[in-house]
Amino acid sequence: MRIILPVGISFYTFYAISYVVDVYRANIEPERSAVNIALYTSFFPQLIAGLIVRANFIMPQIRRPRSFSPAQQAIGVRMLLHGFIYKAAIADTLARIADPVFANVGHYDAHALLTATVAFYGQIYFDFAGYSSLAIGTARLFGYRFPQNFKLPVPRGVGHGVLAALAHVTVILAT
Repeated sequence: MRIILPVGISFYTFYAISYVVDVYRANIEPERSAVNIALYTSFFPQLIAGLIVRANFIMPQIRRPRSFSPAQQAIGVRMLLHGFIYKAAIADTLARIADPVFANVGHYDAHALLTATVAFYGQIYFDFAGYSSLAIGTARLFGYRFPQNFKLPVPRGVGHGVLAALAHVTVILAT
């Protein structure tokens, strides 16, 4: 039997659990509007922002009317452009270095493999950072604020973005 599931169903599940936990812990008041709960669990930019945006952070924003200012819109557009450059210019360029080497590993020497590995680490970082910035910028255009993610590659030692990229690459290389 084939079951059709929505893309990213685990994200929807995480957000639903986050809401229930925040209500249970009394971090937020239970929401009376099913529309607001549906928006919280399915708001697309939130799903790909790179962070689990907790209900106690975003539900107050959903509940109150949003204002749209030119400054806020400029920040959103700037973040969209930043994300696009990270993804389309940097990550995709690094992929052109890494992909051919990993497609035919046996045909390359150790130097090429090391270069491809470093390029792949960079590709993963800039992919994640680009998507995160695109999502946060899109949310800003709609009047929502999300916490920054991937703001600096190495805040206070090793940043979360670098750790996520390293973990992702390690899993890929191990399989």
